Amino acid sequence: MELSLAIRSNDVRLAASLHYPVHNIVAEKPHCRWPLIVICQGLASNRIGVDRLFVEAADFWGENGYLTLTFDFAGCGESTGEYGAGGLEDMVAQTRHVLDYAWQLESVDPSRIILLGHGLGGTTAALTAAFDKRIKSLVLWAAIAEPLGDTAGVIPPLRHAGRFAGDVLLLHGMDDIVVPVNQCSLFQVCYWNRSDGKCDKIILPKADHTFSNSGHRRRLYNETVHWLNNLEKQKKDREAWTY
Repeated sequence: MELSLAIRSNDVRLAASLHYPVHNIVAEKPHCRWPLIVICQGLASNRIGVDRLFVEAADFWGENGYLTLTFDFAGCGESTGEYGAGGLEDMVAQTRHVLDYAWQLESVDPSRIILLGHGLGGTTAALTAAFDKRIKSLVLWAAIAEPLGDTAGVIPPLRHAGRFAGDVLLLHGMDDIVVPVNQCSLFQVCYWNRSDGKCDKIILPKADHTFSNSGHRRRLYNETVHWLNNLEKQKKDREAWTY
């Protein structure tokens, strides 16, 4: 099930979609709180994604018991406002307003909020995670470590990204000519130098920036949910050892 939303961010209306787990999973656990994945779109994209990247992802994760919240940044898709008018700082603020909305949903497990970003949305996600402790895990798809031009605003991403104390998954296509794969390594070094949280990196051979090949997209979705499920299993194993 998909629910269309309008989320306020100052004077802008952000169009959003909340994708629920598939019906049979919800029916088995009607009062369950679900893990939530919030997706930050790429440069001048929208909440659907190229080749329905984000919609396909939400459908796949719904089959695995995850809620997914996608939204259009200001000036993109169905949202009002001007895209990039306030640089990355404004995009981070919009993301945090989306998190404000998600945080109060009864269906969301606040201990399992995952922020995911693609391209420049990955940069935004990394910066948001650095300043918002509600985010427990971070997933970056082909993220830009060193933005250029006015979009970068006043926030140097790599200077602040390492403040995030949670676990991080980096996924990048080897044949990405839009955001070279070395950008992934820059994030990796940043997250490896922290005292808390682990960082895993997966490079997908022959995959491009938007994972346009259906096989690459399927592996992208699989690797993401497999990593998240492993985190939850490790958490439960640790809790079992404490009792």
